[in-house]
Amino acid sequence: MKNRVLALIATVGTIGLGGAMADEGDLSDLTGPYLGQAIPGTTAELFAPGVVSVNGRYEFALSFAPAGDRVLFTVQTAEEEVMVMHTRQVNGHWTRPSPVRLANGARKDEMEAFITPT
Repeated sequence: MKNRVLALIATVGTIGLGGAMADEGDLSDLTGPYLGQAIPGTTAELFAPGVVSVNGRYEFALSFAPAGDRVLFTVQTAEEEVMVMHTRQVNGHWTRPSPVRLANGARKDEMEAFITPT
């Protein structure tokens, strides 16, 4: 199934959604759906500590591809840089999240990308 990535690109002042509570971690054992996390339940809990949720930044607007093999999410760093991050499964393991750079440098901040089936 072909996916189309749509992004809302905006200049951002401050963001107050989501909080990070973990330092960056090792991805070597990160396999399975939901970035190797337990299937979501009814109780809120920190998501993917050290991978998505990292100390010193805010994370929000997480979006999974329909096949579950790709994730987009937005981060705001301590320096107030806002960017869309991307990770995907390769041979059953998740890659380290990296910036997507949807605007190719044309805008300072990018945020709230999401994935829709085509």
